[in-house]
Amino acid sequence: GREGIRPDSITVVSVDVRSGRPLLISLPRNLEKARFPEGSEAAERFPTGFSGEGDRSEWLLNATWTYGEANPELFPGNAGAGVTAVEQAVEGTLGMPIHYHAIIDLFGFRDLVDALGGVTIRITEEIPVGQDGRVLEPGLRRLDGYETLWYARSRSESSDYARMGRQRCVLG
Repeated sequence: GREGIRPDSITVVSVDVRSGRPLLISLPRNLEKARFPEGSEAAERFPTGFSGEGDRSEWLLNATWTYGEANPELFPGNAGAGVTAVEQAVEGTLGMPIHYHAIIDLFGFRDLVDALGGVTIRITEEIPVGQDGRVLEPGLRRLDGYETLWYARSRSESSDYARMGRQRCVLG
């Protein structure tokens, strides 16, 4: 019943230019009051942080995409207003520039993992897969795209923060 696009996962990769080592920073999709960069039109519109219109679910970080699409005059740029809104919300919240972005939908994520031949992950607890009672068992496992998608997205029996940890694990 939702309209518009909402990011399921927002992760920033910051690379140390001396060592080349990456740092993965996850932002909760339900983060409230995301900030926009000083001097931006969005920062002027939301001086105390993003608070969309309507119910509180419209105030969350992942709602900035839909808000941007509905208000393109606030988010000019070639990437599209939704993407630009999310980028600006991440930049303003973390106080660091976002130089590049990658966007992949759920089917594309699954296909990418399959194209890589799967991923090997150490699973530390049972992760539910689908509605039929199947689980990913603990241990070192080679997962295909379908299983990796469930591993990265499952919130059953865990928190958004545990899920963000699994997402960083997959990216790693």
